[in-house]
Amino acid sequence: AAAAAAATAASIAAENGRGRGRGRGGRKRKDRDAQRAPRPPSAYNLFMKDEVARLKAANSEMSHKEAFKEAARNWGTADANPQKRGMVDTMWNVPAPGEGGGAGALLGGGEGGGGALEGDGAEIA
Repeated sequence: AAAAAAATAASIAAENGRGRGRGRGGRKRKDRDAQRAPRPPSAYNLFMKDEVARLKAANSEMSHKEAFKEAARNWGTADANPQKRGMVDTMWNVPAPGEGGGAGALLGGGEGGGGALEGDGAEIA
């Protein structure tokens, strides 16, 4: 009985296009143009290539995996990084943690911040 139920469920799923694996109803991919030039490397790609090489030259005992992890950590504060950590707060004029303000200041919430949600007399019956 269980085998018959499983077979019925599989046939219904196949009819609806939801079977196991990719099957015949999978997503079609566009053919790649063989003549198309490859994308130029990003700032991150260029930084990582140079930084991993620099770290391995400085410490020949370091594995590639460890060098890559360290280079990825260094990317956060690198001058080549357009989204350098520390610049995010000044970019949006958001006060740094501990300086007050927070999300309420950004949204115009003022001191109370609650808007129409707290104690303004608009009670829901």
